[in-house]
Amino acid sequence: MADPDPAADRPASAAALRRAATRERLRTAALELFATRRLADVAVEELLSAADVSRATFYAHFDGKNALVEALVRELWALGDAAALAVCALPEWSPAALRGFLRARADGEWAQAHELALAVGEAALADPDGWRERVDALIARLAAADPRWRALGEEHARLFVLQLEELFAQRVIWGAGDERALELSARVCAATLNPPPAAAAAGARG
Repeated sequence: MADPDPAADRPASAAALRRAATRERLRTAALELFATRRLADVAVEELLSAADVSRATFYAHFDGKNALVEALVRELWALGDAAALAVCALPEWSPAALRGFLRARADGEWAQAHELALAVGEAALADPDGWRERVDALIARLAAADPRWRALGEEHARLFVLQLEELFAQRVIWGAGDERALELSARVCAATLNPPPAAAAAGARG
């Protein structure tokens, strides 16, 4: 058994804490500014003012505004990946189990995704190649994590990921769903994850 890493329990240095706090101020400022204006219309100087940081400090964290936007897009995509991987951990994919899963996230991760999508959804949509690469990688992770995904086949796994993306988009447009919307979404997702044997076999071959 390996010896525990003493650095794991070592408190973060004051410099590291300051750096994290500064980065969070920049993140918060970006979310607020990007949520109400086009990304191209927000100048770096406005980000500096809103976050109360110097230009040198900003560039110590990001190469430029585009790098900050890319970091927020990656954060948005990571939430979608985490949702799909959480479904992977469910013991069953019944409508009831999926409804509980969706409800539990309506005001948690999805509220955070809502905030991010309002800010950088424009940039995420402008990178379809990056989105496809991310979905391909996610499907590979799902297949490696649970044999049910391998049996499901790539076609149905991809369809489910797209359905989760659509649920994220609906929350951005309409806000948190009511019980009827959650019920319908759970049934749609359950149908995708529990296809008839012939359809599942076809998806696995595809």
